[in-house]
Amino acid sequence: MTRLIILTAAALLLFSCAPKPPLEELPSDVAAMVGGTAITRAEVDRMMEAMDRPELTQEELQVEAREELIAQELLYQEARRRGLTVPEGEITAQHHRLRDEFLSRAVFQETREDHGLDDETLRAQIERDLLVVRLLDEAVYARLTMDPQELVTRPREIHEFYIYRRVYPGAPEEKRQEAMEKMRQAREKILAGADFSEVVEEYSQSGLAKYGGDAGFVAYNPRSELSRALFDLEEGHISDIVETKWGLFILKAAEIRPERQQAFGELGPKLQRIVLQRRMREQIDRFVKQLKEEAQIEPVS
Repeated sequence: MTRLIILTAAALLLFSCAPKPPLEELPSDVAAMVGGTAITRAEVDRMMEAMDRPELTQEELQVEAREELIAQELLYQEARRRGLTVPEGEITAQHHRLRDEFLSRAVFQETREDHGLDDETLRAQIERDLLVVRLLDEAVYARLTMDPQELVTRPREIHEFYIYRRVYPGAPEEKRQEAMEKMRQAREKILAGADFSEVVEEYSQSGLAKYGGDAGFVAYNPRSELSRALFDLEEGHISDIVETKWGLFILKAAEIRPERQQAFGELGPKLQRIVLQRRMREQIDRFVKQLKEEAQIEPVS
């Protein structure tokens, strides 16, 4: 699967789908049928926007988005088939976490309403996501084990430093422009020969600023625009200003460690998590493939 659940606030509000009405009420705009449930072309379009896969052609991205929605629907249907439930308190807690990612509750409500989501629809999507998480906990994660002596591929790593200026979702455009101007000044100073750690101390709003912006060694995450920008750098170089929904970044690749083989038990906790996550994705893919083989799926060309 290309997107692991739970959704972030921005993705949830932009791309979540309402609970599906009975088949006879669905529009004719259908991309696939999954066990009697329709996936619409509009849902595929929203998923394409959410996936952030610049390496794919438009046609490849469309297929990937449709398959992702099919996988999500299969997982949700399997969770319901197994009788899994989510307590209301968990739904409320996740709802509050999403809301708190925004500048204010008013901005959260305005963004939600702009995308045609009422509170009931939002909670229904949260419940769907939590049900799938519960299913994966039971069917995949609980069965995953790793032998400490197993040789695994230690991923290529980069010692990352960064400068960050905060821009909250929903902030006025002038605030983003002010942050952009600060970052331009910071980057110009670095290119002129200023010490990176000194520029970090002057300009960065990250909690790591007091440590020179040192984020430690990180592995590549293909779903992160920041990771893609970092891993495009040569050793010792800095990035252009990277603009995200949550703020602006200037990245530095201080040192690069190549990919190599190592026993799982010799990895540190962070790298063990990365290896486990990779193994989990493989297991989830196998689980979804099994569900597809057992399900009635009718893609529409």
